[in-house]
Amino acid sequence: MRSSARAKALLVGLCCLGVGGGGLANEAGAVASRRCLVVTGSGDAFFARNFNPFASPLDFTSGGIYEPLVVATNAGGGRVYKWLASDLSWSRNHKTLTLTVRSGVHWTDGRPLTNRDVLYTLTAGRRDKALDQIGLTRPGNVVASVNLVGSRQVAIHLKAPDSTFVESVLANNLRVVPEHVFAKIRNVGRWLNPHPVGTGPFAVVERFNTQRYTLGRNPRYWLRGAPHIPCIERVLGSSNQSVVLQMVNGDVDLTNMLVPRVEKAYVAHDPRHYHFFYSAATTPVGLYLDDTRYPYSLAVFRKAISRAIDREAISQRAEFGYAPPVDAIGINKIWSAWMDPRWSAEAKTLASYNPAAARRMLLTAGFTYKDKALFDPRGGRVSINVKVIASWSDWVTAWRIIAWNLGDIGIRVKVEAVPNWGSWRPDAFSTKVGTLLWSNAVNGPTPASYFAQNLDRAAFVPSGKSAEVTGNWAHFQSAEGTRLLKQFKSTFDRRKQQRLAGKLERLWLDVLPYVPLFAGPQWSTYSTKHFVGFPSRQNFYIQPSFSSSDYVVALTRIRPA
Repeated sequence: MRSSARAKALLVGLCCLGVGGGGLANEAGAVASRRCLVVTGSGDAFFARNFNPFASPLDFTSGGIYEPLVVATNAGGGRVYKWLASDLSWSRNHKTLTLTVRSGVHWTDGRPLTNRDVLYTLTAGRRDKALDQIGLTRPGNVVASVNLVGSRQVAIHLKAPDSTFVESVLANNLRVVPEHVFAKIRNVGRWLNPHPVGTGPFAVVERFNTQRYTLGRNPRYWLRGAPHIPCIERVLGSSNQSVVLQMVNGDVDLTNMLVPRVEKAYVAHDPRHYHFFYSAATTPVGLYLDDTRYPYSLAVFRKAISRAIDREAISQRAEFGYAPPVDAIGINKIWSAWMDPRWSAEAKTLASYNPAAARRMLLTAGFTYKDKALFDPRGGRVSINVKVIASWSDWVTAWRIIAWNLGDIGIRVKVEAVPNWGSWRPDAFSTKVGTLLWSNAVNGPTPASYFAQNLDRAAFVPSGKSAEVTGNWAHFQSAEGTRLLKQFKSTFDRRKQQRLAGKLERLWLDVLPYVPLFAGPQWSTYSTKHFVGFPSRQNFYIQPSFSSSDYVVALTRIRPA
């Protein structure tokens, strides 16, 4: 998912912050001490009080309120943080993973976190699909059983060894929830959970309205000394321009929004305190089509599109150079060490801008032209319909460039601007229209999860269904990819995994499930006037997007300036 997907606009009017709940007090040009870290985004709809981690929750629900067992990240060269699981150990045959539940952790209602809560979290999906965080009800489920071991441990028994299980299933976006609360809810998928009970550092809802909400420090938080600040205030965002204005004025401390020409537009106003970190060591943004629909189902069609799009123009004109182009496999900016050098040249060529080559590919495959309009081999006019959030100026520009590029090879592109996230998400996440999307927030130590999202039969989502759980936005599956991924998971030998990654890359170039375009930076534009400790180039300890669970690491490190 786009790192700033929940954050792309700003509060209509300036928000005031005082000791009571955040805000800004200006007196003779001086900024008063601020209580809450003030955070905003862009493209927000009015906030609904929804802290259910399984039903389109608000920011900081995952991480701030509900915590993961493990955090795995490629940040800083790759790190694993043991979180609510204080220890992980594999059996000799690598088919049983035993995790130890951290002691001394309490829910905000005072009850202790137990291994029963973790057992419930892992297995509740069998009773309610909305709670299925580990794929128990999906094809390709690898978990045979889960059981308690003593008073502090949980054993997960796998059907076969899986070296990627921790990074792809247990880490980051798996949220541990209290059994004594969730087990009483009949339909979790429709529950808003307005008064959450969590273990996270900011699990107390202090105040809430449709334009801002404040999450207060958990007085029972288990990590000694953390969090270092009393609260987070999330304010509504409506447009890029208003976000920049509030950031420059000092009304906001942090946004996950791209600020165009950020050095001049923001940093120059206060070089001592105003900073940005646009991490490009990420999975790519790309063009996803519904690969079950003709002619999108033709690999040659997707390859022709790849040759027709000017990635460098998008990078420079839409993303202001902060999002470098990627090759046709899409892992060269995040997992470059896993790239097989045998395919590098081909991956680069397939991503190079050459509309003439694209037209030749289409003609060879049986496509035809009539008055410069492209028709598929069945005689249908080739077109793509697109929706984009009007305030996401970078993606609006990107789509203009893509529309021009595809128009040059005869493809009709219709771009519809919609007002906000809520009006964009349903069609985008089911790929009912062609759209730009993130792969899910995959940033672990290997590219296995990235390949699995796009190739594995277990991740496949049928046409018209939301792919939010598995990241299979293109509705694509490959029998060969499934087989290779099974082999990858079955070995803990890095050299064997490297060879299998090369085979997956070869397959990828043959089928091209979607069209990677440019690295999808995790935008972080922030001020250190009131708070410090944010992820940065100098201190890259976690990816800087606050919309994912792994940001919990940052929430425990950010402190008053």
